[in-house]
Amino acid sequence: MRHISPRGRAVLVACFVVGGGLLTGAPAGAEGVGWASAAVAALAGMAAAWAVARLGRSAPGSGLAEALDLRLGRAASAAVKILLAAMTAGLLLRDAAVLTKFVGANMMPGTPEMLIALSFTLTAAWCAAAGRSVVGRWAELVALPMLLLLAFAFALAARDFGADAVEDGLREGAGAILPGAVGIFAENFGSVLVCSAAVFPFASDEKRPALPLVVGAALGGAVLAVVMLMNVALLGSSTIELFNFPTYHALRVSGVDGVLERMEALLMLPAVMLVFLRVAAELILFAELAKSGTAKKATPFVTAAVAAAASLAVFPSQIELREYTEAVLGIYAALWALIAVLFAAVGRRKKR
Repeated sequence: MRHISPRGRAVLVACFVVGGGLLTGAPAGAEGVGWASAAVAALAGMAAAWAVARLGRSAPGSGLAEALDLRLGRAASAAVKILLAAMTAGLLLRDAAVLTKFVGANMMPGTPEMLIALSFTLTAAWCAAAGRSVVGRWAELVALPMLLLLAFAFALAARDFGADAVEDGLREGAGAILPGAVGIFAENFGSVLVCSAAVFPFASDEKRPALPLVVGAALGGAVLAVVMLMNVALLGSSTIELFNFPTYHALRVSGVDGVLERMEALLMLPAVMLVFLRVAAELILFAELAKSGTAKKATPFVTAAVAAAASLAVFPSQIELREYTEAVLGIYAALWALIAVLFAAVGRRKKR
């Protein structure tokens, strides 16, 4: 079982956090203050990342499934694995649907959605089947140029920054900051627990195993907050809720479209790649929970194909996707918090 480097862990966690909200933006009702909600949620996300490291450090050399078996016993471990798998399945369907609908509407119009979904999910499955170290290297290779491209886009858009819109959002929606933080924690930060399957195993001689994960969560939170701040400033606090993909439309209404005519879709490539890496990390979790070596290799591909078809059946349009997200955010936030506390607790408990 190959280790992923500390830098790879940090980058993968950051990619997972940013990939969950870069396209869709803040939860409903908190669009105008999403940047503040992201900053608050990042604190809880850093705590969740620390909990993952605590569990991993308590069982050096073990994968997630082995660590849970070792620290909890098989019966309790099975219950936690089922819960993790169920919650990750919901995330996977959502992420596959978001990616498919964004690419189909803005980058590859006219292409059958099933073809788009299968192309992305099966490619992510190939990365997942190749191993966590491959996904980690992909994250390191892709993340920096992608973030630089995104920074370039927003640097061009900064001349249209509307400070009044940000102030209006704070004045009118200050009460939505905490509910928004709960939603962002559920979608972006609490779900770093899914990354635990990718960042395990930890070496026995690692002195500060939590640092890369906590730094990754903090970096992801900073990027997410800046993007959401720019979205509010460019789209307006009262109208941002009208857009399904606010980051894309923020770039379109800014000066970017005039400087780089019809290039806004290319500038959104970072978002697509980050969601892609997020899907790969989710597929690794399902592979990790599979028992046999043969099942581990086949699981990502089977899961990817099922997810591609199911995501389009469950979310035929953006309306169903938004309704589902709004309905489950509170439940997800509570369960992620529960799992994080459990990881921290069993990571501390001495093995008998």
